[in-house]
Amino acid sequence: MMSKKTAIVLEKLIMEKSCNFVRELRLVDLQDYVAFLRFGHHHQIADIVDSASEMEFTPGFLVYRENGFVNLTWDGQPSVALDLAIHVPGCVYEYRLSLRHTSASVELTGVQTNHDDGSYDTNISGLARAFELNSLRAVSHTRPEEL
Repeated sequence: MMSKKTAIVLEKLIMEKSCNFVRELRLVDLQDYVAFLRFGHHHQIADIVDSASEMEFTPGFLVYRENGFVNLTWDGQPSVALDLAIHVPGCVYEYRLSLRHTSASVELTGVQTNHDDGSYDTNISGLARAFELNSLRAVSHTRPEEL
């Protein structure tokens, strides 16, 4: 079982490496996400996630899991939680991205691996490396002689 400390490190890594992706998602009003979730238009959210993701990452690296939650109150701003997944060869990191009016947060909900060697440090370094390899910003800043 993964320790709470390891989960927190993974959550921080995901949030840090996907902050531009989250900024892109926030260009859509929270009320639109509320409507999409309430009416079951998960394909709309998947399109938004794909569009935001393709600005930062290689195709299929970060995907919407077609599940989300809405929190509405009479006197406050809505919040929306979207279930997302990061696909790495041999491993899938599942997490919930919560979007609020002025903030966002990540909660790791699961790590699925094809191999369980008992070392979650491997998952941390593997996820960090996966972000490096799948980041389009890293690819676009690579000089031809480095290829």
